[in-house]
Amino acid sequence: MLWLLAPASLLVGSVIFFLLGGASAVVIFFMIWFDKIVLRSVTPSILGIELTTISTILMGITLGSVTAFILAIVVMPILEGVKMLLVPTPSEVPPFIPTPYHLLDGLVAAVAPLFVWLPFYGIVALLLAGKLALDAAIDIFVFSKPFDVISGATTFIFNLIISWQFSIFLVSLL
Repeated sequence: MLWLLAPASLLVGSVIFFLLGGASAVVIFFMIWFDKIVLRSVTPSILGIELTTISTILMGITLGSVTAFILAIVVMPILEGVKMLLVPTPSEVPPFIPTPYHLLDGLVAAVAPLFVWLPFYGIVALLLAGKLALDAAIDIFVFSKPFDVISGATTFIFNLIISWQFSIFLVSLL
């Protein structure tokens, strides 16, 4: 019965995002859901494959700073908690509890609308560089663990390639 959580979370989240921002918001939610439930279950973090940053940037531009910030700090821990129930993995915090990383995702979503004058890949590069620097600070000062530089570099490169190659599609969501 636990496996029903994944499709249920997709359905409930899609309805909420549709009510907040229409079909484009549902596509953004699907990207977040796919990243948190599917990608994080099947890909090692060293590959840098993640859609959270691009999704939170799109969410901020589409739904506005305040709504996107709140959604990021609520939706991300819920989806990660669902994934942890389905695929148990070690974590610094219990499931469903927001972490400093979720606050950072919310911050990225909140400031994204300030940079709409940049090309989309420029917004991604700027905000992801700042996010990775703050991720390193959180790793070191909050969780007393070393920052995974290789994973950070591959994440930066992956997101830059995705935002460059698919910028027309991603911006059309707005």
